[in-house]
Order: sequence, then C-alpha cells, then structure tokens
Amino acid sequence: MPTSRNRPRSRTRTLTPIAALLAALLAAGLFAGCSAPEENDTPASVSPVTIADLPGQKPVVIPAVPQRIVAVGTQWIDTVLAFGVTPVGYLTGQTDPAQKAPWTGDKLNSSTAITSPTDPSAQITQIAKLNPDLILVPSYAPAALRDQLAALAPTIGAVSASSVDPWDKLVTVLGTALREPEKATELINGVNEKYSSVKTANPGLADKTYSLSFMYTPTQISVLGDPNDGAGQIFTSIGLKVSPTVAAERARQGNAPRFTIGLENVPVLDANLVLATGATPQLDQQFRSLPGYSNLAGVKAGAAPALTSDEINALNTPSVLSIPWVLDRLNPALAATAKQS
Repeated sequence: MPTSRNRPRSRTRTLTPIAALLAALLAAGLFAGCSAPEENDTPASVSPVTIADLPGQKPVVIPAVPQRIVAVGTQWIDTVLAFGVTPVGYLTGQTDPAQKAPWTGDKLNSSTAITSPTDPSAQITQIAKLNPDLILVPSYAPAALRDQLAALAPTIGAVSASSVDPWDKLVTVLGTALREPEKATELINGVNEKYSSVKTANPGLADKTYSLSFMYTPTQISVLGDPNDGAGQIFTSIGLKVSPTVAAERARQGNAPRFTIGLENVPVLDANLVLATGATPQLDQQFRSLPGYSNLAGVKAGAAPALTSDEINALNTPSVLSIPWVLDRLNPALAATAKQS
C-alpha cells in the first residue's frame, strides 16, 4: 500500500449523525482501516509505548511504530490523515462507503472502503486480511466488538468518558502511538489558532448561546446538552454557551449528553445560534415548519443555517480536519449570532 507521509503540514460521512453511525456499527459489527508511516520517518525497532487511562479498557501496548492502522469512524480516520498517514481500509458509517467527507479530499483514494456492512464475520475476515498492527475504533463502538478486534491487533477505543471523544485527545493519543508528540502539538495548536481567529473576527460571540439538534424520526428530536462532550467542545471553544432552556431540559431528563424531545417542545431549542436539521430533506422541512421554530431567537436573527449532511456530521463528530472546514462554512451564521444583543 502506498505511504502518505509526503504531506502538506496541516491537518467526518455524507456522514451520518452520531446516532446513525452507532446504529450502523451495531448492525455491521466491523470496519477496517490501515496506515503506513513513511518508512524512514521512525525506526520500527523503537521501544514499546503504552496507552493507558482508556475508559473501560486495559492499557494498550503498541510495540513498534504502527505501519498498518485500522481506522473506524470519521474522527479516527481524520486524525490518522492529519498525521499524513493514509488508511488502507476504513469505515465511515455512510450508506455509501465510497462517499468521502469534503475535508479529506483525495486522501482516501488509495484506501479500501469496507463495502459489506451487514455481516460481522465478513468484516472480521476483511480486517484480518489487512494485517493491521493498530486498530482505532470510536467511543460509541460496542465493547464486545472492540474486544474482538483486540484479538487481531492492539485496539484503542474510547479515550474519554464522553459520548463523542474530544478531537484533541484523539490527536494526543495517536501522536503517542506514532511517536510523534511534536506533530500532535502542532495539529492541536493549528485548530486552536482557528478558534482564536473566529473569536477575534466575532467578538460578540462571547456568552452567546447555541442549540444543536437533529430530527431523526417524524416524532423525535435529538438534542446535544453536554458542553463538555466532544461535539460541544467546538462551541465552547469559540465562546458560546449551551442554551439555558436546553440545559434545563437536560437536567430534567437526567443529564445525559444527548436527550430526546417531542415535536411540541421545539421552544426548548431557543438560542442565539440554532443548528437544527432533519435526517432527510422531508424531515428537515417538517422541522422548520414546527410550531415555535420561527420564534427561536437564532431563527429570527438569521443565525439558523440550513445545514448539509457534511456540516451536521462535522459538528456531531468534530475532528482535527473537520473543525476548520465547518467553522468557515458557519461564518455567516456566527456573524449573525455575534450581532445579537
């Protein structure tokens, strides 16, 4: 497989949202990816490293610099690509595995997309044939599945207790595995600089509020409530706060990172920045016509953009590559948010 360390130094499905990807993983059972650092970058004979403090997992020992990384889920795929490593196989969770997120460009062209997501045994066989030496799975992958993969190669799952792992923790962990801590710091600093530039351009964002929601059935809306969740981090990093009405409903429902509301509870989503969309164009249209939607502060102020599926997934599962991309796309809405009193 070709190597991809000849990279520019920079840095998610028509990505499905987090709930849909989890469903895909549960149904599919498996996925695969690989990576190959440049042969002369780091000798394979370096000392082993141990990745510890992984929630629900034993410490993972990585004996040598990984040459064939299995990456599952867009957060890990993006993180691997950001280090200049090309997965030789991957699963994004999209209905069409060959469809790639716009921020990855052609970086996955030499990778193998796993195209049979309904047969777990077939997926395991495909991964085994790839001969991985490190497997990366998302935080929401079932523990039993992660353990199956660990029988093939060292496997890293969740790196935090959040339902969506913080992007910077993924960068730090992979930097340790690849023996590239300096590159990890460079990547993290790059995204932090993007956050700073957004705040500088829109000083009025400080202490404004946001809501992020997704209508996934004709009767239910999923709402992000945890500002410390990996998906919430992108907003707190530019100075925004969770909507008080969202926070109150989250507390009422038991403080889950994400919770569900009925269609009659659209006013819960009131915020300066309203990021709301449906799983299909029909559901999106239904969402925007629900009673109370037009009265949300962000809607009245022009800070309620119609999101594409790529933008939704960049927000739902933010990564080192997707964050700068989606912030640029949201710039008009962020400007409208900052101008509100």
